[in-house]
Amino acid sequence: MYNQTPAEYRGLHKKEPFQEVNNISEQYTLVNSPHFLIELSKYISQKDRNVIVKESGGSTVHIKLPEEPVLVRDKAQRLLVMGQLEYALNEEVQAELKLIQEQLHFEYAYFTNLFSPSFTIMDPILQIGGPYYKIDALFKEFQRLGLIPFISVEFEKEVVSCPDYIKMLDEFLQHAVSYFGDAYVGKWQFELVFAKWDQTARTFYQQYFQTVKRRASTAKVGVHVPYSLEKGLSVPVTEFLQQMDQIDLVCFSCNPNEQVDFTDMDNSSFKGVKNHIKKSCMELKANLSSAGLAGTPIYLTNWNTLYGNTVNLSGTFFRSALIFKDMLDVIKEISGLGFWIDTHSLEKSNMDNEDIAMNGIALLYYYQIKRPAFFNIQLIAKIGLEILAEGEDFVLTKGKQGYQLAIYNNSYVNPTYSVESFFLSSLTKEKKIMISGLPSGTYQIRKYILDRNNGAFYFNWLNLNQQYIYDQEIITYLKQRAYPDCKSMRKTLNRSS
Repeated sequence: MYNQTPAEYRGLHKKEPFQEVNNISEQYTLVNSPHFLIELSKYISQKDRNVIVKESGGSTVHIKLPEEPVLVRDKAQRLLVMGQLEYALNEEVQAELKLIQEQLHFEYAYFTNLFSPSFTIMDPILQIGGPYYKIDALFKEFQRLGLIPFISVEFEKEVVSCPDYIKMLDEFLQHAVSYFGDAYVGKWQFELVFAKWDQTARTFYQQYFQTVKRRASTAKVGVHVPYSLEKGLSVPVTEFLQQMDQIDLVCFSCNPNEQVDFTDMDNSSFKGVKNHIKKSCMELKANLSSAGLAGTPIYLTNWNTLYGNTVNLSGTFFRSALIFKDMLDVIKEISGLGFWIDTHSLEKSNMDNEDIAMNGIALLYYYQIKRPAFFNIQLIAKIGLEILAEGEDFVLTKGKQGYQLAIYNNSYVNPTYSVESFFLSSLTKEKKIMISGLPSGTYQIRKYILDRNNGAFYFNWLNLNQQYIYDQEIITYLKQRAYPDCKSMRKTLNRSS
C-alpha cells in the first residue's frame, strides 16, 4: 500500500519516546480494569493454568507454649437472622431451623414485624386458638429448638399509632408470660430501630421499655444505632443515648463493601477494608463509653466481609478465610453476631437493592445446601476459649478437647480476579508452624480443610454447567460434595519433641 518495506516505513515515521505522549491513562482505560485480566486469561494455555505459582520461599512460625494463655475470650452469642417473623411459617424455613439447631446450636432467633397482618388475620377455624395462635406455635417451636426470640421493631415501618402499638405489646406480653412462663419470656431481647431520633422516638422508646419491664423485668430492651467508621455516631443519636438512662443493649450493622469500587483494578482500596469490622466494633465501644454506656452489650446483627457484587462473583470469590478471621476478631470485642438463615430470606429482605444483597452472610442456600459460613461456625466452635498464640494468619488455642491450630490465608483483592483461578494461584502461601513445649504423649490429630475444593457449593454447581437445581438426585449430590475435607492421624511426642 505504501510502496515501502516495513523498515523504511518505521524509519520515516519514527516517533519520540513515550514520555512525550500525553493523557496516556485515558488511552489505556481497558488496562485499568480488572476485566482486562479476565480477557487476558483466555489466552493462557491450559498447561500454564495448571502451574501453581506460590509465594516465593515460605515462612516458618516457632511457637513455644506459654504457661498462661495470652487471652481468655468469652463465648459470643449468635443470632439466627430470619427477616420477617412470618417467613418462619414456611415449611422450608422450619426445616432449616431444625437443621441449624441440630448442628450449630444458635442462641437467638432474630426477626422483625412481630405483629404482622399474617398473624392478626385469623381463619374462622382457628378463632378458638386466640389472636396469638400462630405466634404461639412459632415461639413454641423456637423454645423446643433452644432459640430465644430477639425482636426487632422498625418504628417507621411497623408502628402506625404509638398508643395502639404499646397497647398491643402489653396485651401480647401478658399473654406470653401466661403461656410460656416468666423464665422463658424473661430471656427475650428487644431492639428498636429509628430513622429519626427525635422526641417521638424518645417517647416511644420509654413507653416500650416500661411496658416490657412491667411484664418481664429481666427481658432486655435496646436500640439499633446507625454507625460507620467514617462518620461515627451522629449528634442526634448521641444525644438520644445520653438522655435514655435505660438502654440494656446496642445493635449495629457493618458492611465494608460500601468502601470499595469494584471497577478499580488497584487493590489498595480492597486492602483498605482489612480489619474494617474489628475497628468498627472497637470504635463503637469507645463511642458508647463516651455516651455513658460503657460495658453495654453490643450485637452486630448484619455484617459482611469483602464480597462480590454480582451473582457470579459472589460464588467464585471464595472468602471463607475472611469470614473466619472476622468472626475470630469480632467475638473478642462484642456480645453477639448475626447470621442469616438462608439466601432466600436475605434476598426477600433486600428486594429494593440494584445489586445482590451484600449486607449479610447466609448459612444455607436453597434446598438446605450448606454454605461456607455454616462450616466456618462449626470450625470456630472447635476453637478453645484460651488463646495461646496468635498471628496475622494463625491462632493457637486450648480447650476441653486439647489444642487447636487454625491457619488461614485472608487475601484482600478485587473479587473480580477470582473469576480466573490462574491469578489467584499467585496468592498461594506456604507456612509451617513449629510448636514446642507440648506435653509428652500420644496425640490424635484431626485436620480440616475448607477451601474452594472442599466446602464450596458454587464450584460443584459450575461443574454441572450451571443448570437449574430441580432434581432430587442433583440436590443430594451437591449436599454431599459441599463439605470440608477431614484427615486423621496419630503422633507420639516424647520429652525432646
